[in-house]
Amino acid sequence: MGKLKLLLLTSRPVFWSVYFFICLLGIVTSGIWNVNAFLSLFYVTMPLGITIFSINDIADRKSDINNPRKGGWQGNILKKSDIPFLLWSVSIITISFAVTFFLLNNFLAAILILIVPLLAYAYSFKPLRLKGRPFLDSLINAVGMLLVYLLGFSQKGQIDIFKLPLIVWIIFLGFIAAHALSTLADYEVDKNLDYNTTSVFLGRRLTAVYCAAILIILSLVVPFHLIILAYLLICIGFCLTLLGNPGKKFILKGSWFLIFGFCLMSAYLFIFDYQFILKITTN
Repeated sequence: MGKLKLLLLTSRPVFWSVYFFICLLGIVTSGIWNVNAFLSLFYVTMPLGITIFSINDIADRKSDINNPRKGGWQGNILKKSDIPFLLWSVSIITISFAVTFFLLNNFLAAILILIVPLLAYAYSFKPLRLKGRPFLDSLINAVGMLLVYLLGFSQKGQIDIFKLPLIVWIIFLGFIAAHALSTLADYEVDKNLDYNTTSVFLGRRLTAVYCAAILIILSLVVPFHLIILAYLLICIGFCLTLLGNPGKKFILKGSWFLIFGFCLMSAYLFIFDYQFILKITTN
């Protein structure tokens, strides 16, 4: 596999737009558009994907061989010879972006960049390996999304975590549910490998109920917008269909549909209802 193709597949392009919109929300909240802002938006695409998923794929290199989802755009099955190249890539990306933000006097962004690979390591590798700890696996993914938001917001120079807009915490909880839901796609593989993910711990149906409960709560507290409400109701409906224990392909296709729906919803709000975005980022 060519080096560029290896980096591209490892970075999971399907997730770039998710990170992009979360970071963009942080920038809008800060109200500051400068070089730091545009650099942040660039980082959360391919560079961020390479950083977090390289570490994950290296940790799961042997177990991914038995995962039918891996080996393409949903994740690489790495060769041992790929590992040094990916580790160097992660190091170069992390150091170069951290130094650049430091030189641009955005010290907070530089710190956040350095935290990213540490978070990925804690998720993927022992002794912590939070990927195999129920609820913590979803929590650390939500924390990662919070870091993406804070990277966009870091143009302010200082952050009071307790004064962030309500929408940020709604998204935070939403990603806890989203990750728990995503673990259902690998339920059988994880169970056979004794990976105690949230879905393995709760079981398929209880995981669906857990995710639906979170989404129902979010639908009651999120600032009203017809498109957001419709999206949440679709997500809740998908969770409820999982109570019938559908096949793996249905779960996988449904999960990707929800990711695409999130990006489509975000694009619509930023393009056609920017005033709503401004409203929810100032409350």
